[in-house]
Amino acid sequence: PVAPVANYVAWRRSGNVVYISGQIPKDGDVLHKGQLGSTVSVEEATEAARLCGLNLIAQMREACGGDLDSVKQVLQVQGFVSST
Repeated sequence: PVAPVANYVAWRRSGNVVYISGQIPKDGDVLHKGQLGSTVSVEEATEAARLCGLNLIAQMREACGGDLDSVKQVLQVQGFVSST
């Protein structure tokens, strides 16, 4: 999983519920930045959203000790897009 870029915990377990902090569109050393409609195309925004989703899954896998089959349900997913 992508390491946090600030001072926060990437995920926390409370009982059988895992809370995952917001994920950014980062792939290795590459961080996708910009505003959809201004500096970012729809295609670039789609790739950034895909990376955020993959990073969420990676954090969940880590929280579950590598076993995504232990996930029974997802309670909530929020996404935010900076756009014009």
